[in-house]
Amino acid sequence: MLRRAFPGSREWLESQNRKWWFTNVASISRKYSNLQGREQEITHLIEQSYQDFMRRHAEKAVDDRAQTHLQVGCLMLATDKVLQPFIRDRQEVLEIIKAQSGDQSSAFLSYLLRFSLLFTRDPFASSVRRLKALKLDLGKAFATSNVGLSDSSAQLDIHSCLYQSLFAEEGADQLLECCCCSQDMVWFDKLERHGVGFERTSWLGNGGKCCSLRLHQLKK
Repeated sequence: MLRRAFPGSREWLESQNRKWWFTNVASISRKYSNLQGREQEITHLIEQSYQDFMRRHAEKAVDDRAQTHLQVGCLMLATDKVLQPFIRDRQEVLEIIKAQSGDQSSAFLSYLLRFSLLFTRDPFASSVRRLKALKLDLGKAFATSNVGLSDSSAQLDIHSCLYQSLFAEEGADQLLECCCCSQDMVWFDKLERHGVGFERTSWLGNGGKCCSLRLHQLKK
């Protein structure tokens, strides 16, 4: 819809996201003595690697949403690949990538989402709308069920995931903890105080057949 109303808008937004990503990586690089003064070199290497990953996995961009998800995944892969030889601690590299992909803003977003539930008459219905919005955001590159809905529960099953297949093919499964597997959970954080329970009953990342996200009304 945004693309029809504003031609080129998606491409512009993705370009801005890449610029923001490279700028942040350059800033982070200054914190490490062996990277100081090499910020431009590091960001250039990441950009080159990013373009290589995008070309290698171009067939995964089956729609606009998939293109955006693929860009994020390839930025993660490229940053991981380039920084590992310089920052030997893999977990530290993963923490840098988490911060790049929204971890720093998660607490604020979580607060806003919880605050918004104070002004809704039906927190469960509002939470179900978030689950349906998540399904739409994933796009065609993810095989998902329809949101199963009853009077007291709702469930979304994700049977295949662009990020999982991308990272698995590149031998970088650990990157799953940096992307939607952690960030999407923010949308359903601390719902209990509003009478709504949330759980991920299965996860592709640890060998599950699907990612199952389940909401249910708590008994009063």
